[in-house]
Amino acid sequence: MILTGLPRSRTKWFSELFTACGVKFKHEMISECSTVNEYKSKLSESGDCNTGLCLIDPNATIDCKVVVIDSDEKRIVSCINWAHKTYGGDIAEVGRHVRAMAEINRDIKGMHVSFNDIDCRAGDIYKYLTGLTIDKCILQAYNGMKIETKNFTFDKKKTRLLLDDVQRYKTTH
Repeated sequence: MILTGLPRSRTKWFSELFTACGVKFKHEMISECSTVNEYKSKLSESGDCNTGLCLIDPNATIDCKVVVIDSDEKRIVSCINWAHKTYGGDIAEVGRHVRAMAEINRDIKGMHVSFNDIDCRAGDIYKYLTGLTIDKCILQAYNGMKIETKNFTFDKKKTRLLLDDVQRYKTTH
């Protein structure tokens, strides 16, 4: 079970909500993995809410339920500005990278939900991923909460190994 979207798509919020409702979800578990098979193995133990699924060609490498939080132009621009402020670099290059991520996300197979519909569709998302009905009391408690990850960084070595493994995986499967 995977929920993915651009940075600032409330992936941390979803991981906390789903876990509080009784189904274990991690946040950015993909960043802990060096191979596609390692990620798939970890997915057998926990769901993952992440922003990096677009990097591993999920339609070719992952076989599980996926929800994509889609971003409109306003959200994409907000994400570009946040990423530039957080990580620095050339704003045009950051913009190209974020827009490429958004484009890949649009093509991921699974349930697609607009960022603007998260609050009214959280129960549907949970049901799609888990097959269970969300606890409405817990959902109500989480509505309005702002949950963020502070100082998150990817392990660059593991990320490079994972990206290299994706290419090998696609040629052998």
